[in-house]
Amino acid sequence: MPRNDTSATGRTLRIIKVSVLLAAIALYVIFAQRFSTDDLTAFVGRYPGWTVAVYFAICVARGVALIPGTPFLAAGILLFRNEPWLLLGVFLASIAVVSWMLYHLSGWLGLAAWFEKHYPEKTERMRQRLQGPYGQWFVALWAFAPIAPTDLVCYVAGTLKIPLRKFLPALLAGEAVICTLYIFILRNI
Repeated sequence: MPRNDTSATGRTLRIIKVSVLLAAIALYVIFAQRFSTDDLTAFVGRYPGWTVAVYFAICVARGVALIPGTPFLAAGILLFRNEPWLLLGVFLASIAVVSWMLYHLSGWLGLAAWFEKHYPEKTERMRQRLQGPYGQWFVALWAFAPIAPTDLVCYVAGTLKIPLRKFLPALLAGEAVICTLYIFILRNI
């Protein structure tokens, strides 16, 4: 049965976000000397399978908690400095999983009411554009935009029951372009 208690869901999401942020800060402060590029590259070299699995799980958790992905992609650039295509594949796979989950579970998570409350105009404009003839292009461009919340387009597409076979490839195409740009630009800095 769908959950409509948005205040409890919002509070839970805020607690998760703050907890993840505080844990990341604490780990960085405690192990600051271990967060050099050389140490991270050596760590990935010793445990490549586990590093990929843990990074993927963290990226999925990030998406479910509605935390922006750019800082996690930047961390991935440090972790997988010598394997940019692996990073792109893992990050896009996490986006696909999270997008699929938000598409299907947005009502249960209480995101429907949250987005309606916080972004009513954007939500309505998105509905109109998604149902138009260029809906897939809109999704791809939305996913490409670095400041646009991808979670919002997943929610709206899920509530409108846009076919997943149209929605997900368009979303991943836009994300692939922006993530590739980030990876290859930030990797050289």
